[in-house]
Amino acid sequence: MSKKANNEEKEKMIEEELRSIYEGESGTMPDLSSLDEPKRSWRKTGLLVAFVLLVLSGLIWVSFFFFGNINFSGQSEHLKLTLTARAIASDHDVDEALTSGVPSRIAVSYQNISNIPIASMSVRVNLPPTFVADHFVPEPTEGEHTWQLGSLAPQSDGMIEIFGTMIGDVPSTEKAQVIATYRPANFSSDFDAILVENLAINASALELQFNAVDKAVPGESVELSYILLNTSTAGVDNIVVQIVAPAGFSINTSEPPIVDGLRWVIPRLESHSKTSMSLTGTFSGNTRGLYDIGGDLSLSHEGLLFKQAQTTRPIDVFGGTLTANIIVNGSARSQNVDPGSTLRISIPYENGSEVDMQNLRLELDMNA
Repeated sequence: MSKKANNEEKEKMIEEELRSIYEGESGTMPDLSSLDEPKRSWRKTGLLVAFVLLVLSGLIWVSFFFFGNINFSGQSEHLKLTLTARAIASDHDVDEALTSGVPSRIAVSYQNISNIPIASMSVRVNLPPTFVADHFVPEPTEGEHTWQLGSLAPQSDGMIEIFGTMIGDVPSTEKAQVIATYRPANFSSDFDAILVENLAINASALELQFNAVDKAVPGESVELSYILLNTSTAGVDNIVVQIVAPAGFSINTSEPPIVDGLRWVIPRLESHSKTSMSLTGTFSGNTRGLYDIGGDLSLSHEGLLFKQAQTTRPIDVFGGTLTANIIVNGSARSQNVDPGSTLRISIPYENGSEVDMQNLRLELDMNA
């Protein structure tokens, strides 16, 4: 084959490869002698960049407004907040655990720790619902727990005092929150300082004493006695004593009368005073074993019960220890008798338990 034929064959192969790469759907080839770079859509690129910047800017502003002016530690470069709680009768002006049912004092202190005046400031105190507020010093200016305090000079301070009674389970912990909104004199926007403190409840103003026998038998009358004491310096309201007893225990009498739910309700018990309660009851015949018996002491507030203490002791209920027989004419066996004859009947019975039985009753049922 000649050299010319070889060149034509190579050119044909190159043309076929180019067609397979560049040939369009219509079967036409582009003008490869005048190909340019594809044009970029600068408008779309610009819009995309603008959108990304707008989103970033929004996130920055949102974080600034919601978090940039808020301090959650109770202290910022301008303002310091503190909260202390104690019983009113306490001699120590420091933070102490509270006693349920005892009048208490919660103090909120605020201090301008900077050299810049605070132009305006308000304080809101959110107390737990179990704290029953009695009075405030000074009195709130808005609503129940908000104070508009005005300006605060550099390095000066102030205090809000809240007096009331904490009612809660013993032991337990409640939370109090202080929110201060203020504006330094050299700023045109408000700042927030937030303080959250725990209020510990570790004791109660009340004490419940209980006494009962150690052993009992089904059907025997058992007496339970209770003494309720108020050891605090103030009266306590809405006291509930719930009787703790097994399901097989039935109450016969009580003093004072119990209400629904096997409980006593004492409207008020004055300071350093006590009251007594008692009841009698019996265990059913199928009650056997060792049980806890006594009482739960609670305070009632807005339809809820807050447990103050529980006083119980074990009682051992014996069963199946009373035996009885019927003896007719000297025999305990079945026998035939003549009509009109005299029958000599005796009923021996025995207490085989370790405790005395009282108020026994025997019934003889004869069918001819």
